[in-house]
Amino acid sequence: MQFKYNSFNVECSSSETAGRYLGQATISRPASPELEGSGIKSGYLRSFDSEAQALGFARSWAERWCDTH
Repeated sequence: MQFKYNSFNVECSSSETAGRYLGQATISRPASPELEGSGIKSGYLRSFDSEAQALGFARSWAERWCDTH
C-alpha cells in the first residue's frame, strides 16, 4: 500500500509468519537530505491475525511518525 501523507511518501507492507501478519512502513520525502536513500524504515511492528489489521497498524504508525517530524 503506497500513499502520500502531508509531504511524505509512505509505503506499508506486511509479511506472514506462522499464521500471523507483521506490518512495516517505509517513509521518505522527496528532496530531503534527512531521509535520503531508502528513507525511514519502521522494522516489523506488532503481529495480527489478518493482513488488513497489520497494514492498518503500519499506516497508523507511519502517520503518527509523519505528524511528529
